[in-house]
Amino acid sequence: FSVIGEAFGFVGAAVLILLYFMLISK
Repeated sequence: FSVIGEAFGFVGAAVLILLYFMLISK
């Protein structure tokens, strides 16, 4: 179990969601 890996994956997912909303809001 890697806490850093879990945190990185969570942040990565959040960034992808933000980018998706930015794209659909244009």
